[in-house]
Amino acid sequence: GLTIAAQQLLEYIDYEKEVGYFLFQTLKNPTAQYEKVEYTNRYPFSARVFVPGMAQLHKGSAAKGIAFIAGEAAMVGGIVAFESMRTSYLSKIDATPSPSLQKQYAADADNMKNLRNGFIAGAAAVYVWNVIDGIAAKGKKHILVGENSLRIAPYATPYENGISLSLNF
Repeated sequence: GLTIAAQQLLEYIDYEKEVGYFLFQTLKNPTAQYEKVEYTNRYPFSARVFVPGMAQLHKGSAAKGIAFIAGEAAMVGGIVAFESMRTSYLSKIDATPSPSLQKQYAADADNMKNLRNGFIAGAAAVYVWNVIDGIAAKGKKHILVGENSLRIAPYATPYENGISLSLNF
């Protein structure tokens, strides 16, 4: 018969549903050693931190990720809305012969500019908070198996040169 070498890594049993989940590691080659296994709630740095909410979603914090996405979308929406209203008030200044209305439209345009600038500052604050949280916050517990690495190095040959990228997984 067929024999498979394996070791159990995780076990989760839901007694109410009478269901069990098990995670096993098998050997690719029966004479080889098991790969190193590490349980951690830390995640390596990822470019996901630069997209609002993506690092949080990747780390298993769905509510926080959705909050960052919604917050950034609301700030951008405010920027667009108040800039549109400012532009509208500025166009009304030239189309209105009444000096008192022109003065009112100019004041309204200035108020819209201030609100737009406030939303720009808010968008920047949410974005910076997202990046810091995406880098610093711990995520859900997960398993790291083996040695993963990403290396970038320069290379040169008699005919060409450049940068090499090596991903080991």
